[in-house]
Formats: sequence, C-alpha cells, structure tokens
Amino acid sequence: MFRRCASPALWSAPERVILFSMRRSFLRRLPPLILVAVAVALSPVGTVRAQPPSSHLSTDPVKQELSRVIDAQLAAFRANDYAKAYTFAAGAIQEMFAVGSFEEMVKSGYPLIAHAAKVEYGLAFDTGEEAVINVTVEGSDGRRVQYQYLLKKEGGAWKISGVGELKSEGLSV
Repeated sequence: MFRRCASPALWSAPERVILFSMRRSFLRRLPPLILVAVAVALSPVGTVRAQPPSSHLSTDPVKQELSRVIDAQLAAFRANDYAKAYTFAAGAIQEMFAVGSFEEMVKSGYPLIAHAAKVEYGLAFDTGEEAVINVTVEGSDGRRVQYQYLLKKEGGAWKISGVGELKSEGLSV
C-alpha cells in the first residue's frame, strides 16, 4: 500500500490522506502521552522497583553444583564436542548463537577456556536463582587467567549465562 520513496508528494492521493491522518491522530494524542509519561516518572509509584533477592555466599552443595556445570562444559570443550557444551549455556546465550557460532565465539574469544588444562574455583555467591563464581583457568602452556562465571537457574538446572575475564592487580577473591 505504501511506497518507499523519498517524497510523500510522489504518493497517490489516498496514500497521502492516510499518512496525514495518521500524523494528526498521533499529534493529537502526543500531549496527553507526554503528560502521562512525566507523571509516571515523577510519581513515587513510577520509581518503585522490585528489589532483587540479596545474594549470599554460596553453600558448599550449591558451589559444587555450579562447579559441576562448568566442569562438564569444559570437558565438552576439551573433547571438541561443542554441541554438548552448548547444552550448558543459558537460554539467552542459545538465542544469540547457533551451535556453530557458539563454537566460533568460544574458540576466538575464550581460547584458554576452550583448551583448559586445569581449573580452580574461588568464591561463589548466589540468590537461589542466579550465581557468580570466580574461576581460575590454566592453559596447557601454564598461563593462568581469572574469570567470573555467571549462572542462572533454568528449569531447575544451573546454566552458564556469561563469562568475563577478571582484570586484577594482584587482588583476588
């Protein structure tokens, strides 16, 4: 119905009528919409946000669950089984990457993780639904890098939702 062209002057009369009636309708509603948006932004109700559950130091059983998930994914990487490693990724990661893209992202962005020789687990904190755990990964060349793994509970199981390298100046937790 609408043509993609630079100038509405080139549109047919019915197309121009629809366009301009849409503009008028929108412009008539704009002042009340702005007032509602400002009122909500300034009202106490508009600024109330649900507080996330507080995190706490993970118990040993939870830390072991988190470690098992990470260990299983690292074992799949070492076996070059990226389809299996992909199953430990959270749904949000799976929505962003197909298995092939996931493999490429891990190999190019996290080569030490893709070929980890040794892993040590540090502190872990969780809310019951989300967790963060510090992980030191050692490559076959002896190089050690600290990462922070983010995990999320999905369908009752922990899934890896993100990994970030920790840049520390001699401090670690």
